[in-house]
Amino acid sequence: METRQARLWLRLFAIFIGYLLASQAGLLLATINQNASPFWPATGFAIFCAITVGNAALLPIALGAFLTNYLVPSPLPTAVLIAAGNTLEAFIGYSIF
Repeated sequence: METRQARLWLRLFAIFIGYLLASQAGLLLATINQNASPFWPATGFAIFCAITVGNAALLPIALGAFLTNYLVPSPLPTAVLIAAGNTLEAFIGYSIF
């Protein structure tokens, strides 16, 4: 049982790191300002992770989205709202599939 939990925590950490990398790639395409990109590859990554791992993937997605937006830098309330929106879009995409 411990091995299964360890694998789950490793997957969740990998999702967190993967989301950070995908969002950094999206920020490289930002044109309007530092955190507004016309293409956000992290959304596709988040939906894929939610489909393959389940609801447990939403926590590292939310944390990754928050950290990405907080480090842009965005004010704390803005980073929280954007992270909530990114997590919600991953959940809705996961629910549709």
